[in-house]
Amino acid sequence: MRSIAEFERLEGVLIRYPLGIPLDLVAAMSQHAIVYTIVADQSVQNQAVSDYTNAGVNMDNIEFITAPTNSYWTRDYGPWFIADGNDEVAVVDFPYNRPRPNDDAIPEAVATQLGLTRYGMDVVHTGGNYMSDGMGQAASTDLVFTENNHNQTYVLDKMEDFLGIENYHVTIDAQGDYIQHIDTWAKFLDVDKILIGEVPESHYRYWAYEQVADYFAGEISSYGTPYQVYRVYTPDGQPYTNALILNEKVYVPITGSSWDADALATYEDAMPGYEVLGFHGSWHSTDALHCRVKDMADTGMLHISHIPLHGEHDYQPEFEIQVDIIPYSSETVYSDSLFLIYTAQQPDGIFEPEMFDTVPMFHLEGHTYAGLLPAAPGDTLVSYYLSAADASGRKETWPLIGAPGARSFRVSAPESIAFEPGSLVFNTYVDMVEGKPLVVSNPAPAAIDIENIEMLGTEDIPWYVEPSSISFPFTLEPDETLELSVYVDPFGFTKNDGYLTDSIQILADGSEHFVKILLNDAVSSAPDIAFSPDSLVFETYEQMAEGLPLLVSNPEEISLGIDTIWMEGTYGLPWYVEPGLNFPYTLEPDENLELTVYVEPYGLKSSGAYMTDSLFIHSGPYEHLIMIYVREDIFVGAGIAPGTKLPFKAYPNPFSRQVQLEFNLEGSGQVVMEIFDLQGRKVRKLTDENLPAGSHTFAWDGRSQNGSHLPDGIYMVRLLAGEQLLTLRIFMMQ
Repeated sequence: MRSIAEFERLEGVLIRYPLGIPLDLVAAMSQHAIVYTIVADQSVQNQAVSDYTNAGVNMDNIEFITAPTNSYWTRDYGPWFIADGNDEVAVVDFPYNRPRPNDDAIPEAVATQLGLTRYGMDVVHTGGNYMSDGMGQAASTDLVFTENNHNQTYVLDKMEDFLGIENYHVTIDAQGDYIQHIDTWAKFLDVDKILIGEVPESHYRYWAYEQVADYFAGEISSYGTPYQVYRVYTPDGQPYTNALILNEKVYVPITGSSWDADALATYEDAMPGYEVLGFHGSWHSTDALHCRVKDMADTGMLHISHIPLHGEHDYQPEFEIQVDIIPYSSETVYSDSLFLIYTAQQPDGIFEPEMFDTVPMFHLEGHTYAGLLPAAPGDTLVSYYLSAADASGRKETWPLIGAPGARSFRVSAPESIAFEPGSLVFNTYVDMVEGKPLVVSNPAPAAIDIENIEMLGTEDIPWYVEPSSISFPFTLEPDETLELSVYVDPFGFTKNDGYLTDSIQILADGSEHFVKILLNDAVSSAPDIAFSPDSLVFETYEQMAEGLPLLVSNPEEISLGIDTIWMEGTYGLPWYVEPGLNFPYTLEPDENLELTVYVEPYGLKSSGAYMTDSLFIHSGPYEHLIMIYVREDIFVGAGIAPGTKLPFKAYPNPFSRQVQLEFNLEGSGQVVMEIFDLQGRKVRKLTDENLPAGSHTFAWDGRSQNGSHLPDGIYMVRLLAGEQLLTLRIFMMQ
């Protein structure tokens, strides 16, 4: 479970009519978000439509929810939105801490209208006393413990189970008023930013405001950094923290006080890039704009989660930025629309679009992606933000405001050795076989001693560095370079639909340096041939005599070697492959090898099933098996004597001047015997006549039908006896 923060992407807001907010605020929000309005019935809805229309509200962005209510404090009783364990947005409902049963039923009405799952959390609570950072931390006053019988363990367990809150900041109430809602004096502006009211030292609650401000300043945010605490001056209880963040805009309640302008400026300072707007209304110190408007999460949001780099980091040419991107719409994330956008130029903290450069991000595993952020040598302040898009039509940035909210970190100058590039990415077989260059250089004014370079990878990524004959220690003089090449042995990988990673370790002047290796797992198995079909089934004599095709191809980007092909079968199943080849045989990229497999139909017994054998192709580490199936009952028929070991034979074979062709007939019948060359052309007919039962022998002298001598080679003899067809391969060597 993950509690969704108010400052994440919202679809709109939830209000009640009759209103507790001014119509000009409704009109403003409706220009860029859906305003869900709760009405009791059609009559009330008609009145709302009339008022909205007269006030210039964008009616295309108005949706009504018909349900009875007791009040307009939708913040306090409205639904809380979460992303559940299925990465789907759902509603958490809690017992409202006021005796207003109609208000308490609104979360169920909203969940029903939006078609969302509703989870019931048995913790008495109220929305004005709850704020979440969207990453497992939340804050409330100790009212939540008071209203749940002071059972702190119970409350903390339920908040974690239903909302994913692992760090619940439960503080005193700084304001010290009856309502005890945290939104009357504090507000999360971002994961690591909190706004807290400030009163003069003469104020009777001054100590309480300072105590909670000091508390949060000493706490660590979900980004791993201390909270940035901003203060807004509220000397007379002005409700400036009771504001609403609605996507890229902030709506702040103002009262006509001389401190209004300073309050708006505080928001602008804390939230650069947001449009901060002040609105007058019937505001009170304990009840203002935020209390009367409830944020409605985008149920199909494209959620980007990232813990930014911060502080100072030792120089490296590239920093890997990892991010989780989850489309709650369940649509596909566009792989070509994932960007890491960065800059090292920050004059006066002002960001302009032309200052930024962009690098693509790539998929690691699951919802996790990464990008390689380059850095230049020297003390550099680097800022970056992220962008993604999915098939739902959503395009999102992190932080939500984009460039103005870019996060920054410092890069210290390299002390000595440098590398180019800072990481090696292998995306193709060509990359693996041809290698990637790695240049090690010395930008320092003094010589550097390289004590060692890790030259070999692991079984997971069997990379190696050439030349491997470097003697250590190796001295690099100032401005000198060492040119290396890194290869990956393309054998024995397991594919995981992502990137495998490893690092080359370089020890220089007592320091460890690392060059990252990333191997696209989509290509991280040995290059391999393909073949079609994966089995050969001979059903007829014609298929045996004319052969079945076998296509061997190279789908890779590099040349592949075929070490051997088992070209001949066994005595029990005498198949053979044409044409003959010299091994090893090289297949170039996209090249095909067209083979034909034949079966000699003699010496076989009928069992009414299939005889089987295997043709083997060896290429690199792989042995491929193509099954051969021959239907046995096609070898025996009325004209050929069954049970004979060799019903059709040739001798001598090979022959030089003449070959004798012998066969047995069980009964009389028409017999045709013909000679064919390997191109399938008929070169001689030896007989076409009705023969009696018994043994018969015909001779062939190697001549064609017109009496001319035929060239040496392999010929096929085809014998048709009744309905049975036999073929025999003979070799002429004159």
